[in-house]
Amino acid sequence: MTNQAQNVANQLETAGFITILPGELPDNRVISIIDALLAAPVPAVEIIPNGERTLETLEAFRKRAGDHMLVGAGRVESEGQLQAVIDAGAQFASSTYEFRLPLLAAAKQRDFLYIPTIHAPGQALITRRAGVRWQKIRDDIDAEGLEGLQERADGIKYDIAFVVNQIPIENMEAAYEGGASLVCVNDIFLDTNQPMGDIITRAREARMAWLSWSSAAV
Repeated sequence: MTNQAQNVANQLETAGFITILPGELPDNRVISIIDALLAAPVPAVEIIPNGERTLETLEAFRKRAGDHMLVGAGRVESEGQLQAVIDAGAQFASSTYEFRLPLLAAAKQRDFLYIPTIHAPGQALITRRAGVRWQKIRDDIDAEGLEGLQERADGIKYDIAFVVNQIPIENMEAAYEGGASLVCVNDIFLDTNQPMGDIITRAREARMAWLSWSSAAV
């Protein structure tokens, strides 16, 4: 892993959680949502494509957040998509279903952090041997499944940083206890009519859950 990608990976090491956001957000609320997440503060967001304005949303987040919040892109499955999110300012990207070696090679060429999604010990081994430490667990694997995955991948699990995807704040602790290094939280932003104060409150709950767990784990 090269300098830029390694720097982002190091920041994720202490982030604890990522807020998942849809890419299609109304123009008149994007800045307010960004500012609410910065005020919490949220360490990282992942923009999920769900419309034509996803790249514009990603770019707006990146420009507004500066160095105060990592901005990533989800569901990146091709080199064309990878280049598009990089051009929009993304600092990391994750896949949806499977590990793709050509996509990893393309990310390495661009000094960019690519986080593949896996669902089996064999995939964990393959991706680790390819030099990938950060690995996202597919949505249909819960905390117990993560623990089992780690046990079956015994011997390499301490070299892998598992990311648990799409969980509510209330399940964060279970995910950490199951071996997650990072979790993607899906209920900080709920909908476009959500009050900014509620976004801040939920983000702070997630932050406190991470801080409480990480302090207890030391």
